[in-house]
Amino acid sequence: MFSRPDAVRPYAWPLRRLAGGGSGRPEAADLLEFIAVLPLEDRLLTISASGRLCLHKWFPLKPRSSPSCPFTFEPATAPIATLRAGASADDDARFRPARSYAVADGRWLLSGGHADCSVRCMLVLKPEVVVLGRHHADTVTAIHVSADGLSFATGSADTTAVLWALYGAGSSLPAGRASVVAAGGAAGGGGGTGGSSGGAGGTGGRMACPTPLRVLSGHRGPLQCLCLSTELGLLLTGAAPARGAPPAASPDAGGEEAASVTLGPHECVAVWAVPNGRFVRSLPVHERAVAVAVAHASQRLLVATQRSVHVFSVSGRPLAVVSPDHGVGRIVPTIDGELALLSEGSALAVRRISDLQLLHRYDLEAGGAASGAPLRAFSLSAENHHAFAGTADGGLTIYANPVVGIQVLERLASELLNL
Repeated sequence: MFSRPDAVRPYAWPLRRLAGGGSGRPEAADLLEFIAVLPLEDRLLTISASGRLCLHKWFPLKPRSSPSCPFTFEPATAPIATLRAGASADDDARFRPARSYAVADGRWLLSGGHADCSVRCMLVLKPEVVVLGRHHADTVTAIHVSADGLSFATGSADTTAVLWALYGAGSSLPAGRASVVAAGGAAGGGGGTGGSSGGAGGTGGRMACPTPLRVLSGHRGPLQCLCLSTELGLLLTGAAPARGAPPAASPDAGGEEAASVTLGPHECVAVWAVPNGRFVRSLPVHERAVAVAVAHASQRLLVATQRSVHVFSVSGRPLAVVSPDHGVGRIVPTIDGELALLSEGSALAVRRISDLQLLHRYDLEAGGAASGAPLRAFSLSAENHHAFAGTADGGLTIYANPVVGIQVLERLASELLNL
């Protein structure tokens, strides 16, 4: 898709709903907080700021004539569930800013930011099925799922990160250190209860049983972001500086952090070994990390702060740094490890990972967003053929290269003829 970034085109879809009571008045924009493709179900999952969970029909290789676009997208007419952050309205208001989401194994929606400090696993197609995983002592602020969807990592305001197995594991933490995994909890508008861990409960697959495997401690401030790479066997974590710490001095040009599990108050980014949970090194980033990512194919580590974007080798050697004109909210590398898609202000930016050179910038204003509005949610499909971004009017913009869609269809047709 990004081999020719100038050929990528935006396709805007309004998702605003009407106010209740049949008045026909548009309600206030309900901005998207999370977007993910569910390839096995041909669905696009979106979650709004109010907790509305919608499943839209998504056929990436089925061109549509009206309106003309190289795919088929049919917006949902109603949400399948309304998520809650806590047990009460007060809990919702208090914990909403810390809410975080991820999709595991193509079926389970993981969410954090809840008042009970749990990570919740909700079956997307049956929102009444909810399983809780508890181990953190404070709100879960970040979640990232491994490439195979069977393990994930969580970061928390308690300054720790935890490695989990989605379906349980024999090497879990000893009893007494791990909280009991419970089934049930508030889900859709009615707040149903989940099934037991003894079976799939009609889910058509294994029942999630989130089991903590490792606890990684050493940061001095709350975790802000993390990235789990089982391919490289590492976890990259980003945190805020220690609470009450004085401003950091200018970082030294050289030197690696000693093998210590107690990081300094301004050591905000760390690398951990996944197999044993041991601390590997810290990276020379001395301000709050807002986004981290791992480019598996090129073996590069990417870190964004409020003022700069950094790229490091896996060994921790700094390779490049830039200071974008607008703040970065998220980083998603392409599958070939050559490029990275970043949310910079109200736009999507494509940068070359090796030197962070800006190759192209897609302004969301072209998709109907209000000028200057920050980008709150975006996603990249697994095959990198489409990108999705929430707009400031509560809508969705899908970026696609029409030529790539035609090439994929031709390749599939050729493979079928050769069978």
